[in-house]
Amino acid sequence: MRGVLILAGRSVFGLLSGMVLSMAGVAIAWGLFVFSGSQSASIWFVLLLLAAGAGSGIGGFLAWLKIDQYDPGTAAVTAFVAVLAGVGGAWSGYEYGAYRTAACCDVSGASISLSPVAFSALGAAIVTSGALLLFELAKKRFTGRRRIL
Repeated sequence: MRGVLILAGRSVFGLLSGMVLSMAGVAIAWGLFVFSGSQSASIWFVLLLLAAGAGSGIGGFLAWLKIDQYDPGTAAVTAFVAVLAGVGGAWSGYEYGAYRTAACCDVSGASISLSPVAFSALGAAIVTSGALLLFELAKKRFTGRRRIL
């Protein structure tokens, strides 16, 4: 039971930290885009995906980092998986959110349009957290250790 709680705690912490750092990455990407003088929408799209994915990957990596069992090779592979999953999640979240509206909590039942950027950050955090959970389970299965800490 303890191992399941640890996995759940790391997943939730990875999701929350991934979301915060993903939005911070989007803010940095927006600043880079605006102050670089670029006017191309495709450059903004690429910057958005890379920044949201990298921020979410860093947040998820920090949640799953085991300081007492640090192995540089495993940490590098985990970071690569986290950032790759973050960029993929940012793209899928953007594609999902590009045409969605959310029902507002107002009494009138009004609909609001959430930005695809918000969906991009949320998608990056969710996919990163899920990918790192699966990566950790696969790592434990292939190394033969039953105890998850």
